[in-house]
Amino acid sequence: GGDPNYAAAPAQPPTAISTWEGVFGADTLMVPWRDFVDKMLKNVRSDVSSAEEGVLRYIIDTSQTGMVSRFKFVEFLKGFGPLRDCIANMKEVLGAPWFFGFLSKRETELVLLGQPPGTFLVRFRISKDSYYAVAAVKDDGSILHVLVRPDQRNDSGGFIVRDSHQRERSFRTLATVVAKYRKVFKQPLSYSLSNEPWFHGELSSDEAAEMLAGRDIGTFLIRFSGNTKGGYAMSWLEAANSVSHVRFERRPKDGRSDEEAAAAVAAAGGRLDAGYHYYVPGEGKSFATMEAVIAHYSTFLKVPLKNPHSVVNELMAKQIRDDEAAAAAAGGGAGGGLGS
Repeated sequence: GGDPNYAAAPAQPPTAISTWEGVFGADTLMVPWRDFVDKMLKNVRSDVSSAEEGVLRYIIDTSQTGMVSRFKFVEFLKGFGPLRDCIANMKEVLGAPWFFGFLSKRETELVLLGQPPGTFLVRFRISKDSYYAVAAVKDDGSILHVLVRPDQRNDSGGFIVRDSHQRERSFRTLATVVAKYRKVFKQPLSYSLSNEPWFHGELSSDEAAEMLAGRDIGTFLIRFSGNTKGGYAMSWLEAANSVSHVRFERRPKDGRSDEEAAAAVAAAGGRLDAGYHYYVPGEGKSFATMEAVIAHYSTFLKVPLKNPHSVVNELMAKQIRDDEAAAAAAGGGAGGGLGS
């Protein structure tokens, strides 16, 4: 009972530190990635696939330094521990339809803008007091943000959420958090540009230009537009040292009111193109989706500038396909896929 709310900060888990020290020694604060995989992970499970290792590396070594610090290892186990289950837990979370990876709070609110009440997503929120956050659209259209903090009272993992009555509740997995508050978290966000490799979230035009500088002609990205509610902007390298920008406003389609557009989106299960289209200010042409925009301008949008966050999505998609193929080959069908 009670809507979930924010929780207090936990202490650092001694079990993760003692595990690290037992493998690498008390004085070792950083090890090469290969040593980490061979000495730590392969003691847990010997058949770590290349896709699984790629996802692990992206989470633990986001900057691709080739090293793993004790701090990063401790942080990783906060969200995916205990160690013996970390790979299975990682696959379950990252393969879930409601998980959207690395989004800021602001980007989360922009992604959920215009969605029907009860639409939700889960994202990383790695800090001293949490590892994940759940965001859901409330009945008035505002966004509820819920911190999910690691349960560090023992070495078996799990999470703690504080509800609106200030009661702490323990959960074994993120999936059980979502299930417990299903009256608040009704349906996962069904579509989002945040999973597209060419989408870069909240960037200014100057930041976009800096990222595109020195790339091949025709390199492009899509980003949130800071000037319009629910709008996007397209930036591309039109010529050497010349970046162009086009803004797209989101408006109700076919002359509908905002209320009619919102009702159409809700009836279509959160599909924004059911109620809205995107327009270039001053021009009459409209587009149902940003994918349609890219297709329309494909003569000069040649190469997407890949957002590194999409690496996780690509690797997890590959792992899901590999798991389903292995299950089918073993005669088990595809029912054992991720996110179940």
